[in-house]
Amino acid sequence: MPLITHDSLMKVADSLSGAPKVMTELQDLLRDPNNDLDLVTALLRQDMALTARIIRIANGVFYNRGDPVASLEEALAKVGFGEVFRLISIASMLQLTEIPMRYYPSTPKKLRENSLFSALVMETLATDVGIESRTAYTTGLLRGVGRIVLDLAAQRELRIQQAPPLPPDGLVEWELALFGMTSYDAGAQVLKAWKFPAEVFVAIRDQLLHNLAVDPLPNAKLLHVALAAVDAAGHGMPGGHFYINQYAAKARTDLNLSDERVAAAVETANRRFERMKAMMS
Repeated sequence: MPLITHDSLMKVADSLSGAPKVMTELQDLLRDPNNDLDLVTALLRQDMALTARIIRIANGVFYNRGDPVASLEEALAKVGFGEVFRLISIASMLQLTEIPMRYYPSTPKKLRENSLFSALVMETLATDVGIESRTAYTTGLLRGVGRIVLDLAAQRELRIQQAPPLPPDGLVEWELALFGMTSYDAGAQVLKAWKFPAEVFVAIRDQLLHNLAVDPLPNAKLLHVALAAVDAAGHGMPGGHFYINQYAAKARTDLNLSDERVAAAVETANRRFERMKAMMS
């Protein structure tokens, strides 16, 4: 029997903030150009903690233009309809990473910055490979959710005082030995339960491109390209270097992405990342 079961993951998923589930409904709303901010506001008011965080982010450095806002309506009007999804997805990620991880050698801040940078690289390259930009951004931003839920499930179920060291090139083997599943499988299970589209949760499941029986989705290949670029920029997560070294070049080739195009996308994403990362603190 796996050390961490699907039922254990679902208990964790049910106990976490409702913000990620709000994201899925928000995407549906934003796909229809006839919808307006009133519908978005009504949806967001289902989660008061998320509402408070949105107002706080809207008053931060990135969005701060003029007088501070005091209500959700003012916050959404301030950032504009086109930025609503980005604002809310970042607020959701902040809520997901409030609990420190015990077993993975990383901090919530590191995971948040890795996720944001990955999302921005994917969004920048999405149109080059025929992927909808919001789908690409969501995939990058939530790529590490499996680590969060798996670590929290282990804290509740396993109660191991200290995990063995994570080797630089053996993440999958380390996770299987410690938890009985990988964080990528865990993330896919949770995101599927939260009703994210298959383009997102399947790509997150397959993001390492390692030992796959079928050709991965283009979105999974794009995520892998983003992980390699983010790792090279100094914002990678521990344990993934082996897979990046093995598969990144082929993923770029499969997507017809030149090294120069990826480098330009990383430069664009990095400029935005440096402006936006204050929102993730």
